[in-house]
Amino acid sequence: MLTEKMRAELELYMKVESENPETDSLFEAAVQLAESYTGKKFEVAENGPVSPLYWLAVKQTAAHWYDNRGMVSDANQSEIPLSAREILNHICLSGDFPEKE
Repeated sequence: MLTEKMRAELELYMKVESENPETDSLFEAAVQLAESYTGKKFEVAENGPVSPLYWLAVKQTAAHWYDNRGMVSDANQSEIPLSAREILNHICLSGDFPEKE
């Protein structure tokens, strides 16, 4: 589901080197979380994600997890950023996105 164009955009957003081995797993995990959270399908067409808004939430989540992969703290570092959560809440409530089967 991760196209080469999307991979390049995600790696640029995450500020990682090209073809970072973590990119695929972070993308898949972020999509899985987003679809579970919203109940809505993350759609990809030939030229990339159908929804720029959904794609932004996935990128924010993947980048957050990448940036905080080694953090040790009393605070919960695994939570997704507030902006990504707000986008996912909107997607969840919106009728503009197809239900996940």
